[in-house]
Amino acid sequence: MGLAVDAVGGAAAALAARKIRAKAKTIAAHLLEVGEADLEWEVDRFKVKGNPEQSKTMKEIAMVAHTGNLPDGWSRAWMHPNTTTHRT
Repeated sequence: MGLAVDAVGGAAAALAARKIRAKAKTIAAHLLEVGEADLEWEVDRFKVKGNPEQSKTMKEIAMVAHTGNLPDGWSRAWMHPNTTTHRT
């Protein structure tokens, strides 16, 4: 039973991580004023291809996600869904 739960939990964590990274890439592209295709991932940051000095760390992206400067059509509400997935 434990292995099945671990497999499901691991898959859920991987899916969540991919969703977070995709949203972070969109925000990074907005902040760096480039297209998402112009970014590449490096350990803890997105950097502009061909210009590695131009980058945004996940820490910087997370701060922006909580404070404002989001791409058009985005709001902070996407981080706080109205539903819960835990049992009470």
